[in-house]
Amino acid sequence: MTISPQHGDVRLASADGLPYFVVGGRYEDTSFTTLLEAAPAEGPYERYDDAVDVWRANSMRHIDEAFVRYLIVQAESPEVASEHAEEPPQQRTAQSA
Repeated sequence: MTISPQHGDVRLASADGLPYFVVGGRYEDTSFTTLLEAAPAEGPYERYDDAVDVWRANSMRHIDEAFVRYLIVQAESPEVASEHAEEPPQQRTAQSA
């Protein structure tokens, strides 16, 4: 079952088994169309709520910076997920909010 996080609920795990990543960085302006400085992708996370914790911590750390935005994305395929899973462990560790 997929439940919309906008309504206060979270997905515990993806039905298709593909992991989640937290991505983002500093954009040119608040249209968020031109990324100037990408933050390292964080993940993979099997559970959506683990990704939310990392997203929230990143967003709160930059709350006063209007041009910084983070998103939660799901891997498009197992191949994409395995490519990013080989990143350094400090980028894959979930952090508490």
